[in-house]
Amino acid sequence: MNLYHKILAATDGMDGWCEPPKQIALANLVLAIKPATIVEIGVWGGKSLFPMAMACLELNRGVCIAIDPWMAEASIQGQEGADEKWWNNQAQHDLVFARFIKNIEKLNLFNRIEVRRKSSGQAEVPEGIQLLHVDGNHGPQALLDVMKFAPAIPMGGVCVLDDLNWAGGAVGKAAEWLINNKFMELYKLGTGAVYVKL
Repeated sequence: MNLYHKILAATDGMDGWCEPPKQIALANLVLAIKPATIVEIGVWGGKSLFPMAMACLELNRGVCIAIDPWMAEASIQGQEGADEKWWNNQAQHDLVFARFIKNIEKLNLFNRIEVRRKSSGQAEVPEGIQLLHVDGNHGPQALLDVMKFAPAIPMGGVCVLDDLNWAGGAVGKAAEWLINNKFMELYKLGTGAVYVKL
């Protein structure tokens, strides 16, 4: 079974919303860039993180830093209506986190994933982020996350945003910030897009 089939089999039924084409695209970015440091903000069940970590395992190179508090209090910030109601469930967050940790063990990825269970606002910014996937809180925090973490991306590094058209417009503003700060949109990816640092 090749890497792509392993990724699709491992993530089938996993908590999260990352579709197979995006999973394979994220793995491809890792195979192409061969990053030493990957950061994902907003991990949830790991459906987008595991493809990148599995690609790191395939390369025998790189660490994925998983930043997510798995806390309802953080998830509901800036959310409204049905989104706020859905995310306001701490028991669900704890259950998803437990399954995420179990899957790290099942997939033998402890050496490729570094879990930081804290909000993106509290988390330290690693140096030299060669691949950044921003898929955390889609309220105003989305823009703050990009402004905080994207400056650590060197030339040639990549930032991936998700849900550009999310209600409230914060993710769209994050995309605008990237364009105004030496990033170029390369292509659309699912509901988001991929940007390279020039």
